[in-house]
Amino acid sequence: MNIKQTENYRRRQAALHAVAAVDSADRAEHQLSVPLAGVAKIVTNDGDGEYTITQQWWESGADPHEWSDAVLPGGLVSCEARDINQRDDGLAGRFVRFRRERNVAGVVETWIDLGWKSDGFWASITGNTSDGTNRWKYAFSEVCKSSSGYGGWSALSGGRSGTTSSNPARNTIEDMNTGADSHVEGNGVDPANLDPAETGSDTFSLMPCTTGNIVWMREVDRGGTAEYWFSYENGVDGGCS
Repeated sequence: MNIKQTENYRRRQAALHAVAAVDSADRAEHQLSVPLAGVAKIVTNDGDGEYTITQQWWESGADPHEWSDAVLPGGLVSCEARDINQRDDGLAGRFVRFRRERNVAGVVETWIDLGWKSDGFWASITGNTSDGTNRWKYAFSEVCKSSSGYGGWSALSGGRSGTTSSNPARNTIEDMNTGADSHVEGNGVDPANLDPAETGSDTFSLMPCTTGNIVWMREVDRGGTAEYWFSYENGVDGGCS
């Protein structure tokens, strides 16, 4: 055996020893094949770009169709993972792509990609609270269609949601609102016309998005923090004498 063959043999042996040195429990974890890729849901954000995730299985036979948590054996459950770009803004309940493979030392690692974002999702407005003049913060819950025609919207199991104080949604149409006279609000109405000075008896005002409305919700990245936004043209209501 010449020097080059000897060196190649040593390298192969070193690689084999590195793989053998990997903790056997890690290599056999959940009896999963490696590499493995698919869709996962963030269980917790553990900070510094690290997460706990659970693989999702598509329930095509369910009514309504939905993702469900994988189970053992065969599924990736409560697994430690890291975002490929160390992003730390992933929210619990968010769906992400994942990939599980061995690194050069033979150690199994799981990676997620927070860069994969859907165009949006359907949500039901469940409440609101004032966020300034003619602006509101909204509670919401992700929904899916369970029957045809009007109605038939059901809360999605494990879906995204927010309250008026935690992960609230906001309305893009309200973004330019000030409530000032001679300023046209986002829905095209000048507040000065809702309470004319010549009568002083009108009590019309802009109204928030109605609780129970189904809206198309989008997750917007604000410098590493997720915000939820939708578009709804506010109505006007009130009375006069």
